[in-house]
Amino acid sequence: MHPTIGTVIGFGEMKLRMHRSPFLTTAALLIASMLFVAASACGSEPEQPADTPEPDPTVVPASGAAAAESKPMGLPEAFESATVDGLGDAKGFHGTTFAHGTFDTRELSGKPIVINFWFPSCPPCRAELGHFEEVYQEFGEPSGSDVQFVGVQQLGLDSIEDGAALFDELGVTFPGLPDNASAIQIAYNVFSYPTTVFLDRNHNEHRVWQGAIDKENLTEIVQELADSGSAQFEEESQPAEGEAVAVELDTDESTEADSELVEPELVYASTEVFTGLGDAPGFKGDTFHHGAFDLSEHQGKPVVINFWFPSCPPCRAEIPNFEHAYQTLGPPGTDQIVFVGVQAVGFDTAADGVEFLGKMKANYPAIPDVGSSIHIAYQITAAPTTFFLDRDHNVLTVHQGYIKHNQLQDILNQLLEL
Repeated sequence: MHPTIGTVIGFGEMKLRMHRSPFLTTAALLIASMLFVAASACGSEPEQPADTPEPDPTVVPASGAAAAESKPMGLPEAFESATVDGLGDAKGFHGTTFAHGTFDTRELSGKPIVINFWFPSCPPCRAELGHFEEVYQEFGEPSGSDVQFVGVQQLGLDSIEDGAALFDELGVTFPGLPDNASAIQIAYNVFSYPTTVFLDRNHNEHRVWQGAIDKENLTEIVQELADSGSAQFEEESQPAEGEAVAVELDTDESTEADSELVEPELVYASTEVFTGLGDAPGFKGDTFHHGAFDLSEHQGKPVVINFWFPSCPPCRAEIPNFEHAYQTLGPPGTDQIVFVGVQAVGFDTAADGVEFLGKMKANYPAIPDVGSSIHIAYQITAAPTTFFLDRDHNVLTVHQGYIKHNQLQDILNQLLEL
């Protein structure tokens, strides 16, 4: 067995599971029963006598009224979100919530705030929402405390309707705010989910918790906020952009590859996932400058898949390391290892992605995951995340977070030795 390196998760087997929803099963039975009853009634209805008076005309509701009845209760017509100059060292923000009107940090001066960044298809986000609701009921506004809670939803993999539906399904009653322009998450440098930021009464950052948080730790921090007058900012270790080991590349700015990065003309199609070799899902999509990429066409070669997006600081910091490795092991014709970047489209557009790669002079293939299908198939909940596939396209190693140059080289050497 190869030793793990850095923040590494070993994947022995990766399977996609489909769960049968009890709700859907029950709904299907109810619909079938209704159809059976309706069919029986239609077949057994006696003929009316000829002299039976005709019934009064029935008023059919307009289609718009029917649509309004199916709309989730309290869901606004439009959602907006934006950042503002806030109190303390935290950026202020406001936005339209699912069912609580407008949430505005400027109106909460002197009150601690718990900000949970999440999205519906993120498993740890879903798992911890129950803890947040319980602690909100026990130590938030419902208990008479002035500690404020708000969930900020990342949009991209899921829609606003998905977020509202999950809050309703789990019985979450604190405000949920879709970050419609991604401004809040960018302002708070959120690049992994879930992330929770705790602001003291002066709206300075008291704590930052990355990853799922259990009820015990959540309760402890919320009590600290409730009991403190003015908490001091407490540093938390986070991946730092300045920690990057950027490798200088000997590139010729006049090369054809660099000139192609100036004005891309591709129209990017949605990505597609299929059953691949080994335990890694197969996928294909249009790259920025290398035409179509299809994982199944690289059988027999190790593959490095880096999930990233332009406004993610650690993603930006590690790109020179991947470019150096690509220049050494990946150019067409001499490619010992296949490199591909998969850009999350949501915080940034595909145009942002190609512009950023051009500035970084990164020439390895990169796919904008327009339909988010690759991210969902690989269960990506944090950026950056890098998958290393062996020659049979089994997942050898998964590295979450920034990867240093020497760490990357060590794993690449393992791939070559297999």
